[in-house]
Amino acid sequence: MVRFNDWQINNYRFYGGRTGYKICMNDDSNKPYMVKILKDTDIASSAVNEYIGCHIFKLLGIEAQTTILGEYECNNKIYSAVACEDFNINRYRLQEFFKIKNTCITASRKNKSLLSTLNAIKEQKMINSVMLNEFYWDMYIVDALLGNFDRNDSNWGILANEDLQEFKIAPVYGCEYVK
Repeated sequence: MVRFNDWQINNYRFYGGRTGYKICMNDDSNKPYMVKILKDTDIASSAVNEYIGCHIFKLLGIEAQTTILGEYECNNKIYSAVACEDFNINRYRLQEFFKIKNTCITASRKNKSLLSTLNAIKEQKMINSVMLNEFYWDMYIVDALLGNFDRNDSNWGILANEDLQEFKIAPVYGCEYVK
């Protein structure tokens, strides 16, 4: 297990989401990671879940974020933590699918139903809709097998590079499935 206190804190990146405290830290090669620190003992296992979930996706041939298990010490207490690859590199920016959905007239922004997401997958213009639909269903099925019922339109997305005028499907992330 990695001791994340040995990594350098990067104060220029911030992360959303409800699970854990999140700090950007650079590893020894200066690559940025979102280090998710889990102080609540009820959710400490989500670090392991995130790690295992992403590795299972990769074993099945589905691109997923790189994750590293470790610990973080604060005020003489040691907390479970997981470092999650930061996709915002080389001028790419992660766009969570709920933001893409906001551009789709046929998809209800307030409706979080499967049908609303599938309509947005069809209507969006960034990624070939057949490819995106296949990716979504692959992710959906693996999530069901893992017991990850927290996949929502904030927990998957597209990488956008405005300079290159390029879009690509973001690797799977958000596999912590806390109960």
